[in-house]
Amino acid sequence: MGNLIRVGFIGLSTQPFPQGWSNATHLPYLKSSPLQYQITAVLNSTLASSQSAIHQFDLASTATAFGDLDEFLAHPAIDLVVVCVEVAQHYPLVKAALLKGKDVFCEWPLTKDSTEARELLQIAQEKGLKTYTCLESPLSPVTRELRYLLSTGAIGSVISTNLYAILPPTVPAWNEHAIFYLDIESGQSPLHCRVAHPLEAFCRALGEFTDFSSRLSTHQRSVRVYDVALAQLPDVLKDEGSRPSRVVERTAPDEVLIQGHLEGGAAASVHFHTGSNAVDADGRNLRWSITGTEGDIEVSQTAGALLRDLSVRVRVLRGGEAEDVRLDWEDKGEFGMFGENVMLATPARHYRAIASGNADGIVAFKHALKRHELLERIVKGGS
Repeated sequence: MGNLIRVGFIGLSTQPFPQGWSNATHLPYLKSSPLQYQITAVLNSTLASSQSAIHQFDLASTATAFGDLDEFLAHPAIDLVVVCVEVAQHYPLVKAALLKGKDVFCEWPLTKDSTEARELLQIAQEKGLKTYTCLESPLSPVTRELRYLLSTGAIGSVISTNLYAILPPTVPAWNEHAIFYLDIESGQSPLHCRVAHPLEAFCRALGEFTDFSSRLSTHQRSVRVYDVALAQLPDVLKDEGSRPSRVVERTAPDEVLIQGHLEGGAAASVHFHTGSNAVDADGRNLRWSITGTEGDIEVSQTAGALLRDLSVRVRVLRGGEAEDVRLDWEDKGEFGMFGENVMLATPARHYRAIASGNADGIVAFKHALKRHELLERIVKGGS
């Protein structure tokens, strides 16, 4: 790639957030970095949808609309293909792009399982292509500061660690368009999304599990599903007989427990649970303690996406004194376009790293495969 990276975007939604994840998270930084990135092609489910996105987001001066994948990939002005669609479509789209010799930046989860991820990695390696996956924790200031503190011996050698966090409350009903969230086999369940992102930060900071046992529970077994937009569910539930529905058996977990040992020998316990809005009486939705031979680190937050919110607080306790660690989210600087919702800046952090050639924190397909394999081991009960 040269200085200007020409982007072919698959899945540039015109829907509002959260359905329109791509336009709320990927698009703002790409448009604000004209010397680094230029969107040259858009492929949505139909040509009309692609044209609508180009018009709505004022991309007509640089981007061509496509309704056919082969024609899109044949466009000569694409250096990087961005894939931001439902996970079930990742594998065929990414595979096609790789076979055409395109570098790829794919949203997380990369695929629905490790078998698909392994095949994509093999194709990319055989063709010598650059690959990127948007796991949301590696480039966050929380992960960066924790890695720095631990690598510089701020608390000595790590002896043990405990992470306790909440998952979103179980819902009385769900919508057909996101039915994958209830299915453990979809690769897009709470385990693969809500748990995987903070678990990535956990392993980045402390090292991988060398052995563990895990338990998954599904307390809410049956969910009534309606064919309406997610935002319409509250109104539907006021009169449940007003819309047709069906009952689906949920297989995705709403509770995840992991216990084992990490590289270096530290004992580790991780617990994600559903059922309340906080893990303690102080209203925190995450509490993470790291105990060392010379002190402790405490990570906590009271709102927002786990480890990706302005409420995250990191404290070092040593010698009877506690010191807060400053976290620079750059919400007043380079990522100011996202305001206080710093979770939305995750793709932007990846784009900045890609353009600068900074590999630290970048999640290539090789690392994505490792994380998929860990999630599958968790489902099977550990190792």
